[in-house]
Amino acid sequence: MIDISKPKPSLQKKFSSINLFLLLSLVWVVYDTDYWEKFIPDRIVPKGNLTQILFVVDDSVSVAQGQSSLSVKIDNFCDNNNIEKRRLSAGQEVIGAEKWLQDMAELGYSQTPCIVFRKQLGKLDAVPIPEGIDLTLQEIQRRL
Repeated sequence: MIDISKPKPSLQKKFSSINLFLLLSLVWVVYDTDYWEKFIPDRIVPKGNLTQILFVVDDSVSVAQGQSSLSVKIDNFCDNNNIEKRRLSAGQEVIGAEKWLQDMAELGYSQTPCIVFRKQLGKLDAVPIPEGIDLTLQEIQRRL
């Protein structure tokens, strides 16, 4: 005799379909709500001691100092050494900026034109911008 009744789906097959649906739903919710970004650090801490440099300039800046603050050579050096470089004009508003930038600006605004250095532990130091790109690069290298 031939059995023509429909075979019943196995219980294991039903559960695997449900599990797959639940897994895909969970993946979509985590991805769609950006929940996964919670596990990515905001900023990777560089290996060196120096973390940020801020050039503060005003109307009294010389041509050589201005060139130093805008130099691509210094930008590339900072990028290669994981140093974040910023440039501000004296008195420029920094409300809403990172706390470290506000602290650096406060120190730099009183000593323009200058370079403010911030080390990993938060220690700030300000020096006048040297007269030339190579001298400025040497000043930065000295502090690494």
